[in-house]
Amino acid sequence: MKTCAWCGRENADEATHCLGCATQFPETPVDAKPPQAGDWPWIKAAVAYIAATFLALLLYFLSFGPVRRFSATISPPTMTTNGTLFTTRQIVTYPRWVGIVYYPAFAITENGALADLYWRYLQWWEPPPTNN
Repeated sequence: MKTCAWCGRENADEATHCLGCATQFPETPVDAKPPQAGDWPWIKAAVAYIAATFLALLLYFLSFGPVRRFSATISPPTMTTNGTLFTTRQIVTYPRWVGIVYYPAFAITENGALADLYWRYLQWWEPPPTNN
């Protein structure tokens, strides 16, 4: 029930004017939540997409270790010398699909800031040497 501020008569909640004196009731504002300064829902979505992309890339690069171990053919190391310098050479061959799918992983192992760390990770996946 609404009470008129002018004459004091009680009116129905839906009334727009007082039935006793015809005074217009002020319109009640809709309970709208005012926007807050730090309420940005798109930031949560952006962070979720960035985190998912980072996780997918991380899993992609980490999956090259097991693929290397189980699909590569590694030749035994051969050592050559020219008097004072010893050189060890080992040939690794992959199926063609590995070269296509993991091209970015091969590019990382060649040079760059993360090359040494990534190369050590890949060596961790190499099978242990067999003593024949």
